[in-house]
Amino acid sequence: MSQHSVSAIIYRNNPNGCWIVGVFIVCLAWFFVGCMSMNEWQILVCGGMLLAFFLFIKYGNNPLLQLRSPDKRRLVFSSEGVAFGLKRFPVSDIEAAAFYLDAFSGFEYREAAPSPGNPSTYVRYYGDKSKVSIRSGGEVADFTFCLPDYAAFATLRWVMTDWQAAGVNVVWKQAFEDDLILQEMAHFGTPSGLLP
Repeated sequence: MSQHSVSAIIYRNNPNGCWIVGVFIVCLAWFFVGCMSMNEWQILVCGGMLLAFFLFIKYGNNPLLQLRSPDKRRLVFSSEGVAFGLKRFPVSDIEAAAFYLDAFSGFEYREAAPSPGNPSTYVRYYGDKSKVSIRSGGEVADFTFCLPDYAAFATLRWVMTDWQAAGVNVVWKQAFEDDLILQEMAHFGTPSGLLP
């Protein structure tokens, strides 16, 4: 059996996230209650500050204020099993694995318009909502991960095939069909990450 291996990014939640969301909700409630006694300029200034706070948290690069950030440890899927930091799940111990594949980082596609005759919508996908649930030794481990490119996406499919050949019960669902992924990659010229 040939050996396949792919590394995926795991995101972890920021422990400050609850405080950030809580402060924002309190400020938003204060703003709506205070709107009744504010003039137009005060409403614009306070509303602008709240909007700026929201946009800074959502798009800013300050790791202290981000709600989630990439974990330094990588999730590695291979023909031999799964590794995450110091935790290992050998394929011989894996009883079952369920995957939901959410494309990959940078995947671009055209979303169909809701009614005929309207132009389609361009979407650039983060691909950070892929999930796996692994049952090994009676324990279940769940991970949400992000694949960096199409090569990693295709390699993960090979890893799943290797696991099935080793007797692991593997099921998966994809957000996008393979034909659509290849068609949209060709349309937008998305690099595959595959070696020529």
